[in-house]
Amino acid sequence: GPFSYTLPSGGVWSPSGSSSGPISLAGGLRYSINTVAARLITEHTSPSEVIALAHRMGIKSELDAFPTLALGAEEVTPLEMTSAFGTFLNHGISIDPVYIQRIEDKRGKVIYQRSRHINLVDALRPDIAKAMVKMMRGVVTGGTASSIRSFFSYDAAGKTGTTNDYADAWFVGLTPQLAAGVWVGFDDRRIKFTGWYGQGGKAAAPIWGRMMQKVYSKPGMQYRLKR
Repeated sequence: GPFSYTLPSGGVWSPSGSSSGPISLAGGLRYSINTVAARLITEHTSPSEVIALAHRMGIKSELDAFPTLALGAEEVTPLEMTSAFGTFLNHGISIDPVYIQRIEDKRGKVIYQRSRHINLVDALRPDIAKAMVKMMRGVVTGGTASSIRSFFSYDAAGKTGTTNDYADAWFVGLTPQLAAGVWVGFDDRRIKFTGWYGQGGKAAAPIWGRMMQKVYSKPGMQYRLKR
């Protein structure tokens, strides 16, 4: 139901939400209900604890300790967000993403080799990581990212994101082997989507579904997933 939170400054934060009555955490995540996330960050944890966890999971950007973090009020890069979601696949272990493994010249001589050292961070308990993937499957199978099922029918999980005034649309998704993120928006902040099309489930999730359909149609990939 409706929720309001009094800020230390004296202002009142009242995120929009439905009044449908009690709902599970999985249901709140599935349908992106703002008031569920707002209650979590103010009643069961704190913005500073959320920031500490985000940084352990791979977010590098500086974040401000406001309760609006629960709704994605801070800016991060698509690489950071996708890396953080990869922590769920890695049973709670965060691994820094790497672009280049090695470079060879035209004769095959290795002129650059990435260091074998890998930065691993034990960010999250394995049982929590597993529970989060299970919850995020609901987002794809019957929630805000159900549009993915028009293109990709295999095991998938993830979360949509939509910013104020439909300025940005997000979807970061997982398969048993891959984490991938899609952001759709504009370099010029004065330009925004028109209405509902700017939702993450409409503008970003279908791109992810099409991409994964192509990835898993490659020879050698089909056997790795079950419908």
